[in-house]
Amino acid sequence: LNLTRSANLRKLSFSDPDYGDNPVCELCNYQTYVFFHLQQLSHMDTIPIPEEGKQLAEATYMKKKMYYNMRIKTLKRNTTNILRKGREAFTNRKGQSMQTLTVLVRQLKDLERELEAEVNSVFDPSAVKGKIKMLQQAVESKTVEIGQAENMLSTMKEQVCSISDYNTSRLIVELETGGNIRLEDGKPSDVWYSSCVDLVNSRFFQADVAPYGISDLRVTRVTRIHNRFLRNRFEERLEQLVDTSDPSYKRSLEYLFYGLDPRLPGEILRVAEEGFRSAEQYRRMGLDAAVALSNSLSIADLARVQDCMKQQNWPANRDGTPKFR
Repeated sequence: LNLTRSANLRKLSFSDPDYGDNPVCELCNYQTYVFFHLQQLSHMDTIPIPEEGKQLAEATYMKKKMYYNMRIKTLKRNTTNILRKGREAFTNRKGQSMQTLTVLVRQLKDLERELEAEVNSVFDPSAVKGKIKMLQQAVESKTVEIGQAENMLSTMKEQVCSISDYNTSRLIVELETGGNIRLEDGKPSDVWYSSCVDLVNSRFFQADVAPYGISDLRVTRVTRIHNRFLRNRFEERLEQLVDTSDPSYKRSLEYLFYGLDPRLPGEILRVAEEGFRSAEQYRRMGLDAAVALSNSLSIADLARVQDCMKQQNWPANRDGTPKFR
């Protein structure tokens, strides 16, 4: 809260009988949140604040903070355990590969010495050369295998830490907004989960992404965003445009997709918390002065697909499609 800088602030009204209600009044727990962060207040919404009210607000907030801190610690502990098990698996696999590699190198050296000595009475030089070539290929293959295992470990660390940071940020947002913004992971048994999966599948057209080597789509996770403030703004605006008293109005609504823009990392989570930026903000950032929304899944996700290709150094045509097509 920026109001915390106002140390001399004593009276604050979000709900005033003369000027009406501030939109913040429609949020849950807003008074508890204000009481905790602005403990110097004497009046809130034209009503004196009893000391018991401040104590109750502080106790409620601290309980919530302890709860979320416990979840964050559990998340970090699980992340550490996953990384530890990954390192152990890598160490075991590398140890076995190194033992095999040592044996192969020793045999290769023996054959090379044998070839140099030209002991023709025992070994056929052509046969020895053939064995040396096979051992060299095996050594090279085992070396590549060890390198791939190291890359897998590095990728696993990056992905696990990224997921951990993402989930931690979700919990922090939920705590700092008093539960008015939270992200809920769905289960296949949830009706809304199935509805989202059906919607995504219905908007996926394989022909649009075939040039990128994509043949199918599989939904692995659905997360529902609960943002009371943005929801209230949306419904208020919707009531100005549509007759919401008619239950059939939802049939005329169109679902649009917003895809990840590689130029704005973390933008989706920011949108979930604060909403879209204004067109002028996008323009000042050197982007199109608009929010790109589409009813086509492939169009909304195209920028992310092309960025993945670029990160993997795939050669691309002028239209952005990979050259293997």
